[in-house]
Amino acid sequence: QTRLPRGLRDIRVVLVGDWVHAGNVMPLLDQAAIISPASPLSRDDIGSLQEITAISRDGDENSAKAQNSLAAAIKYAEVNAIPHLVTKGKASERLVAALATEACRICSLQCEPAEVDFAATRLLGMLAGPFQLMDFYGTDRVLNMVESSPSTPTTERVPVVARTVLNKMISAGFLGYESPRGGFYHNAGGVRKAAEHLRATEQAPLMSVNQHVYRTFMLQRPTPDEIADRLLFAMVRESSNMLLDGTLASTSDANLLSVGMGFPHSKGGVLTVADSIGLAKARDKMISHADLFGPSFLPNQLIETMASHHKTFASLDKNTLELATKMAAMEEENEN
Repeated sequence: QTRLPRGLRDIRVVLVGDWVHAGNVMPLLDQAAIISPASPLSRDDIGSLQEITAISRDGDENSAKAQNSLAAAIKYAEVNAIPHLVTKGKASERLVAALATEACRICSLQCEPAEVDFAATRLLGMLAGPFQLMDFYGTDRVLNMVESSPSTPTTERVPVVARTVLNKMISAGFLGYESPRGGFYHNAGGVRKAAEHLRATEQAPLMSVNQHVYRTFMLQRPTPDEIADRLLFAMVRESSNMLLDGTLASTSDANLLSVGMGFPHSKGGVLTVADSIGLAKARDKMISHADLFGPSFLPNQLIETMASHHKTFASLDKNTLELATKMAAMEEENEN
């Protein structure tokens, strides 16, 4: 059958289990609610956190039928003392996708997965690092999370690292052909000899790459602190994205989700840590990362609005959220 019998379509259906398995059942239902693990990790302080979401065949999760199923799921969790948060769709998968994407970007800079996981566990205090989390979920599922996340960029600008590399080379005296230390290539007679070779052969002179410049400035490995910052801000950006689009209802839900994903409970969650850093400082760091690695590192409009108005995630109110939503809509309209 493609649907349940008509007499069963009005019952309140609560699915308990993984989203992967729920996908096989949903085509039979008009609406339901799903109670699914928010993380593969179970913690002593909050147990195994569950994510509760209303789902609907026609996409209207706010319909009376879908909300009735959602209420039944929440009641089930409360009666059975199940730690949970209510979301509007796969919030945990979006947070995993953000972590996975950032971890892979970091490793593209010649950084090993173990170093990324070290920064996550030792510096951020997470129970597991991004690559450990990916192994828990399975690479095929993580790939699906990344591809289906609305925050995953469809295209990524080539990282704008030239300015940083050149500034570091200048400071270290690697000034080019005329410099005794050379530039990207070892000095081999200066610019005049290079020009003569070019005129005679119409080919660039054969010179050996300056491996010191290549390794020191172009393939400079991020420090553990830099890795930790990038992982933290990836989670902060995605959590605030979900507040902005309504996937998460509150700062406390976003913090709880990050704790369920392995962030230390003692720190209160990723948005509490962002508040402790200061949103203006966090925003400036994100902008600095965007200068180096591309526009997907830019802070979203919610972070921009709160930083500009000296707000914190702890004090986030409806008016600030509405203002940020309006500004984001205007920004998107201007881009189009």
